[in-house]
Amino acid sequence: MSSFSYNVEFAVQMKCETCKTKIINELSKINGIQITDIDVKEQRLLLRLNDQSPSSFHIQNVIEKLGIHTIIRGTGEFMTSVSEIHGSEKHIQVMGVARFVQNNERQCLLDAVIDGLDSTKHYKLSVHEYGDLSEPNYQSIGDEIFNFVANIIPNGSKLNIKTKVNDCDLTSFIGRAFAIQTDSVIVGAGIMARASKIMDNSKKICACSGKTLWEEREDAKNTNNTS
Repeated sequence: MSSFSYNVEFAVQMKCETCKTKIINELSKINGIQITDIDVKEQRLLLRLNDQSPSSFHIQNVIEKLGIHTIIRGTGEFMTSVSEIHGSEKHIQVMGVARFVQNNERQCLLDAVIDGLDSTKHYKLSVHEYGDLSEPNYQSIGDEIFNFVANIIPNGSKLNIKTKVNDCDLTSFIGRAFAIQTDSVIVGAGIMARASKIMDNSKKICACSGKTLWEEREDAKNTNNTS
């Protein structure tokens, strides 16, 4: 497979040039990251990554460890999707987020973090026929139609996975269920929704709650929801 490069846009709560310098210094220690734009006034960080770069979630955590709120705002230029994963009735502890980005060569990159798993189990991540999550234990999502990755083992209770696949059409997956399973049992699932590409999302206030991005981020951190 050829190298897969893409842009990721972060909203970063930089308040001064000191914040900017801290971020540049910290990210310069990590291989596979190219800073293409960092703007204090716009509170924007734009990175060029590839399939060998750290996960976007890892980069977000690195910046937040500096005491600076950070949100993944947009990914890629062609087609992107996101799925918020929730555990089934028998596995309510499972939760996570999966992000997908596709290039114009029908290659897709999956970047996901899922918690609440069993370190002794092997897991599989796949797209299913339907986006109906109403039935107990997600029995209504239908058959698997696309396999992203199989036979993966979490590190402790958490799975961090970044993988590239060929012959992937994200457009055909929008509205369907993305599921994680072990021993043919679905333990978590979420709807694959269309997501913002870079420079697509400039909002600073959440329309549904009236809160700022940073208030929403603080709420998400308090509920252990990565985004």
